Amino acid sequence: MSREFDFDPLDDPAFRADPHPILDRRRRECPVLRHAGRVFPVVSLFRYRDVKRVLLDHETFSMGQRPEEVARGQTGDRGVEVSFIDPPEHTRIRSAYVNALLPGAILDQRPFLVDQAALLVHKALERETIDLRRDVATPFAVAGIARLLGLPLEDAEIFTRWGRETSRNDGAVLWLHKLEPERDARVARLMEEVEDYFSRWADGMGNARELGWFGALVRTAEGGEAPISRKEALAVGAAIVLAGFDTVSALICNTVRCLIENPESDRAVRADPAERLPAAITESLRYRAPFTHGDRCVTRPVAIGSEKLEPGDTVISWFASANRDEDVFERPDVFDIDRSQRRFLAFGSGVHQCPGMSFARLEVQIALEHLLQRTRSIEPAGEDWLSPSEAPMIDAPEAVRVRLRAA
Repeated sequence: MSREFDFDPLDDPAFRADPHPILDRRRRECPVLRHAGRVFPVVSLFRYRDVKRVLLDHETFSMGQRPEEVARGQTGDRGVEVSFIDPPEHTRIRSAYVNALLPGAILDQRPFLVDQAALLVHKALERETIDLRRDVATPFAVAGIARLLGLPLEDAEIFTRWGRETSRNDGAVLWLHKLEPERDARVARLMEEVEDYFSRWADGMGNARELGWFGALVRTAEGGEAPISRKEALAVGAAIVLAGFDTVSALICNTVRCLIENPESDRAVRADPAERLPAAITESLRYRAPFTHGDRCVTRPVAIGSEKLEPGDTVISWFASANRDEDVFERPDVFDIDRSQRRFLAFGSGVHQCPGMSFARLEVQIALEHLLQRTRSIEPAGEDWLSPSEAPMIDAPEAVRVRLRAA
């Protein structure tokens, strides 16, 4: 039965175009699926309750205890890792920076984000047709992350390339039918370049009098006054750059896509953006979560459904499926901005919940406010206005070709 339901996120064009029909069928007919013929033992979970269970139990389902070959394929041979770790190390490192990402702490970023959104939307309106992701969403998100960390805005193209390469390789190693040393080598080269960049940036700060929170964190870490080392502090910045802007770019594009495909919702949001736009963003996070899935490593024997999992198995938690589980959400396949059930898992859950989710929401809110204020409509530019995703973990079109009708 498992073979009948097996699928390949790397090579299936239908999955890249829209994963939901494939995920929906598995959730209903084969909610726990052991994939066949992969290099590593991989089990997919599609139900909300199973995904939530994994996210909340970091002792049984670990972020840090991955097989060496999996770790190499995802992050290279990095000496310091701050994303794929578990408590207590995870708690120690996260405590050093998480307060800087809380809602109140990020409000001083708003004026810059407003200026960037205004500039990019103004430029977009000068053109007949744009690629929303390339021309607005990605440059806006990259600029926001750079400003948040105090990195040079002129290096935006470098950060964009890093994010693109990371997205195309992220999680891919788990779906391979045979090892690909060249893929691992590309990941290692990228990680080396990222670490090199941050090390040189920190050295170049010198005795700067005004440091943002990230620069200050690095300085206190260098002086032994922070709970983390300099290498760990720089790795935090690298992780935010590599993971941060693609989520925002995808969420901007997905929300616009949802509004285009649901004209009544578009009209409601435009009529009352202060009230309805936050609801539309929230529903977009459920309906088309930017990250389709996450992976954990099983540390001890455990059963989920009828499947017995063993230490060393990798569990894939499909957020995109869990967020449309019929047992949790009414009319799950309907984009409904009036929905009251908001228990979606787009940002994860538990100790590893995304620390940057408040900043992501702020960015998306500002970008969409400007897009909606400056246009009377946003329309598809032809039948092929959406290009399939090129990233195995991202549910967002690679390109979103639209026409902006100025207000």
